[in-house]
Amino acid sequence: MSQQQPEESARLDAFVQRQVADAVRRKEARAAADAELRASTLASDTDRDLAAGVLNQAFAEGRLTAEEHAERTTGAFTARTHGDLDRVLAGLHVPAPQATETHAARRVLFWMVTVMTSPFLLMGLGLLLAGSDNGGRVFGLVLIVLFAPGLFALNRWAWPKADGTRWPRMR
Repeated sequence: MSQQQPEESARLDAFVQRQVADAVRRKEARAAADAELRASTLASDTDRDLAAGVLNQAFAEGRLTAEEHAERTTGAFTARTHGDLDRVLAGLHVPAPQATETHAARRVLFWMVTVMTSPFLLMGLGLLLAGSDNGGRVFGLVLIVLFAPGLFALNRWAWPKADGTRWPRMR
């Protein structure tokens, strides 16, 4: 019995190591694919303006010479992709987006509005699905179209994106 236990433990350790190595490889491959996707994505005017702001800040702090600032700023405004912008900003500290703090009153308001509008949404859904004539179904659709977008917008207002990123994680 004692002879089998170390052998089984060694097999289990080897299995766990293979699983961990495989997970690390998948994570690195996903990160490389994300970086490749980001590098090939076209940059917007806002992205170019943000890059120019970072360059101006670095120049004001003395981290760039006037010539390097002029060269990089020209490169930022002529950049076509995010990869071009990344090359322009290489070696500079790019500040992370600030997380937005939401007030608790926003969430309370969202739940109050949700409780008050949910009967109308449920009635609209019921009429749409089980209405006896076309008039009832149309009225159900009108209720859903009137109340659902407002509730969705209020949800986005009460819980804004916490990470502030523009790029969704591609899997």
